[in-house]
Amino acid sequence: MKRIIVYLFTLAWATALYAQTTAEILGTVTDESGSVIAGAQITARNTATGIVSNTTSGDHGQFRFPLLRPGNYEVTIEKSGFAKLIRNNVEIQLTERANIPAQLKVSTSAEVITVTGEVPLINTTNAEVGVNFDSQRIQNLPLAPNSNILNAALSVPGVSQLSGGNSGFAAGGVSFSVNGMRTRSNNFVVDGTDSNSPSVGGLLQEINNPDTVGEFRMITNQFSAEYGRAAGSVV
Repeated sequence: MKRIIVYLFTLAWATALYAQTTAEILGTVTDESGSVIAGAQITARNTATGIVSNTTSGDHGQFRFPLLRPGNYEVTIEKSGFAKLIRNNVEIQLTERANIPAQLKVSTSAEVITVTGEVPLINTTNAEVGVNFDSQRIQNLPLAPNSNILNAALSVPGVSQLSGGNSGFAAGGVSFSVNGMRTRSNNFVVDGTDSNSPSVGGLLQEINNPDTVGEFRMITNQFSAEYGRAAGSVV
């Protein structure tokens, strides 16, 4: 019994960690009248890596691709009796849930409808307040007085620099405050793993090479249930 409990706890913990460093694509497949379509075949292909994920719409037309690597995707939706729908340039960021339109047109031929466009930037799936920094934004932002990527946090609304110095490492931990909280109230997660210093608080290791970071997200309010530990921010 003890082994089973430990095993279940480990699975639950690991699932939550993965959710912190991935993104997902979801939607509802319908026809032109708005009726849901069950059994549609949906694929999501990462255009950078070529990795393809597959799923099928459920009884209520809904589909979901969890645990996707952030990036650009091509989503294809197929169902017999309908034209194939291809949505290009579906860009998802870290922890984002992209809800894409998935309306199919009735067709008896091998018609293909290709839609190129970005997913709306307005997040309608959760109430999280945060900012994403992709590799290009990290490269463009000045990381003064040193190259620690956490200096970019100073550009986020609600983040204030403490009088002790820069937003990188200091004797008492990471020296920035979020929404008036203490510096120890910031929660750091690197590739799904807790990376908080157990002694002084703050990030466990200093990241001084921006080229090693593909993307990071800073959540400053309305955290989802998967996060815990601190009330200031999640990085």
